[in-house]
Amino acid sequence: MHQSFEARTMTERDRVATAEVLAKAMVIDAAYGYLIPDPEKREGALRDFFAGHLRTQLAHHFTFVGVDDGGVVATVTLRRSGLVDPSLWTTIRHGLIPFASAHGWATVRRLFWLKGAYDELEARLAGGEPYTHVHMMAVAPELQGRGVGSRLLAERMSWMDGRRPAILTTHLEQNVVFYERHGFEVLSEETLRPPGGATYRVWSMRRPPQDRLRRSP
Repeated sequence: MHQSFEARTMTERDRVATAEVLAKAMVIDAAYGYLIPDPEKREGALRDFFAGHLRTQLAHHFTFVGVDDGGVVATVTLRRSGLVDPSLWTTIRHGLIPFASAHGWATVRRLFWLKGAYDELEARLAGGEPYTHVHMMAVAPELQGRGVGSRLLAERMSWMDGRRPAILTTHLEQNVVFYERHGFEVLSEETLRPPGGATYRVWSMRRPPQDRLRRSP
């Protein structure tokens, strides 16, 4: 990582490179392995998926990138509950239809199952409170373990509302240790059983509202 590292909001100019970082990092993720079962097609399909998904997020300005030496090397999305999600038409036009055309409606059905499962996990983690959802966190594989993700997350978490808890899910045990260093605690560990796919573990984590901690005696 060079001294030129910068953490900033993702722009349209960054979108394709950000999708590339996500695809390369997530190719080993169990949930995305269920979404795209063929390992030879997975990275390319994920690149398409993330490029379309990120396009629907641009107007909301809650996806951030770490840029080093002019290139995107890391990303994280910090979505506040209560913000207006992209319209259904925007999601269908820019995300769902192109993805379904390229990869088939069976893939879309798996995507809907994943969305339902993770919406339920998210609601449980939130416990009825307003919250910030930390997700789509990725670092270019060749730079993992060098502090890039820690720097991006630490710099951009200051953007979050300190009165809200932060929540996330992860499928890799080494990520649990990473997020614990940033103040998150494991609330549950469970096994997901997607229909027609392999079972896998998911850790649900939560960071308390930081304003409450600062006011504690």
